[in-house]
Amino acid sequence: MSDPTGETGELFDGVDEGGRLRSVMQPTRRALGRILRPYFAHQQAQVHRAEERIDALDRRLPSVDDLTAAVTELAEIQGQLAQALEALTAQVAALVERQDEIDQKAAVVAAVSWDHVALTRRLASLEDALSAREGDPASS
Repeated sequence: MSDPTGETGELFDGVDEGGRLRSVMQPTRRALGRILRPYFAHQQAQVHRAEERIDALDRRLPSVDDLTAAVTELAEIQGQLAQALEALTAQVAALVERQDEIDQKAAVVAAVSWDHVALTRRLASLEDALSAREGDPASS
């Protein structure tokens, strides 16, 4: 049965048949061989097609070494990106601190500006009060 396209007589070569039994078995063997040969041939063709499909899939799939190398490369890239992200996070934190300092300085400048406005108004009201006193004849 190892060669389904060959003669079925190969199956019974080791059997010693004698006389009438041989004359009955030989035509039966030939008839079965002729009947079963197309089925065996069809089965062998199906197996061959399946093997070809498996081989085609194997050729399309990357090897394990290629996948391992790609995963290693991606891990290295991920490490580099993590370092870059840490650096950017540090820069953003520094910028936040700097912005807080600038906000504090701006608040100080605004406070000084409002103090200047208040002082100017007070000085103007004192000048008005002094000029009103100097112009008032009763207070002299």
